[in-house]
Amino acid sequence: MPMPNHCIECDKPTNNYSDYSSYNVLCDKCDKKRKEEKLEIAHKVIAHSLKDMLGEEDPLSNCCAASFTHPGWPDSDFCSECHEHAGIDEDDDVEAKTIGVENE
Repeated sequence: MPMPNHCIECDKPTNNYSDYSSYNVLCDKCDKKRKEEKLEIAHKVIAHSLKDMLGEEDPLSNCCAASFTHPGWPDSDFCSECHEHAGIDEDDDVEAKTIGVENE
């Protein structure tokens, strides 16, 4: 059971007293971490929206035909599927690689 005036993330005592509820508080460290996570998500959404508006597509990896890990190619050369270093897929037949079946 939650304790009053304890962080709901790390369960450490807090000085954040609220008139609303003393059971729903975050310590300063967890509050900062949560705000940073929300900001990072907002940046990703904005970047993705800009790419959609400009009609740009992310390149796919040459190993799994998957996107690259954040922040994407060319800043990251790790495949998001197998987490190995990869190059850009130059092949047009992405669908066959994606489902793991070669065209016959």
